[in-house]
Amino acid sequence: MRARVLKSRRVVEKLVDDWIPRPAVRRERLFQGWLDLCDDPDYLLPPFDGDGLPVLLVGGLASVPVLFEPMRRWLERAGCRPALAPVRYGFDCGERTMAGVTRSLQRMADEHGRPVAVVAHSRGGQFARVAAVRHPELVAGVVALASPLTDMVAASRVLVTQLTILGLAGTLGVPRLMSFACLVGECCQDFRSDLSAPFPGLPYTSVYTETDLVVRWRSCLDPYARHEKVETTHSGMLVHPDVFRILVKDLSGMTPTRPSIAVPPAAPEVVPLRGGRRQAAAAAA
Repeated sequence: MRARVLKSRRVVEKLVDDWIPRPAVRRERLFQGWLDLCDDPDYLLPPFDGDGLPVLLVGGLASVPVLFEPMRRWLERAGCRPALAPVRYGFDCGERTMAGVTRSLQRMADEHGRPVAVVAHSRGGQFARVAAVRHPELVAGVVALASPLTDMVAASRVLVTQLTILGLAGTLGVPRLMSFACLVGECCQDFRSDLSAPFPGLPYTSVYTETDLVVRWRSCLDPYARHEKVETTHSGMLVHPDVFRILVKDLSGMTPTRPSIAVPPAAPEVVPLRGGRRQAAAAAA
């Protein structure tokens, strides 16, 4: 039995390796987009003060930490406290992944004593939305980037085919993969219900692009969200200047003091700022 599972896992890994852009290719594209982004003065010097706002970054399918590195560094320069949610490669069952996202939210809220802003990409937007529905007291607001919010599998035909084979492998017992029960069975029934449930009274923005070749862009138009359109690609959302300008507007609205979450008093932590208006002001002084 174990031999069959290992063989199935190797088959799935080969499929993922063949169909999903290789890490080297993703890094090359990200690096080029990052270089272009660095020409934007608002990226080098964020025009807002995050004031210690905790921000949870949630990735989607085939997500790796390096994809969020430009955004993470920008948030740090703005004075925010970013962290990456443990979604692995985004291929796992929705409820199992939600458990990790919820633990990250709770840990950040406890550590900083305030609700957490959530910025999510692709499938990560589904986790962000469900987290806000289930735990609105932990969430300051949600910004979803190219996320299929009205349909769990509103993807291109090629990606749907890939997900079908991955779902078949998960159904046959390959660990840490979604299964067909996630879509139609009891496994993720609550997840599917919460994905379409009324959104709580929190800031909620969905950013989409009509040139998205991965996600069907109309699925990004959650009726409970404010919609923003940008001219970029699916993965380009993570390094496009217009997306960062939207984040400035949305995150600035989440920084005013909100009712704090009661936590035991702790000694203040001194974290050096590596950018933003405070450092610029200090240098000018």
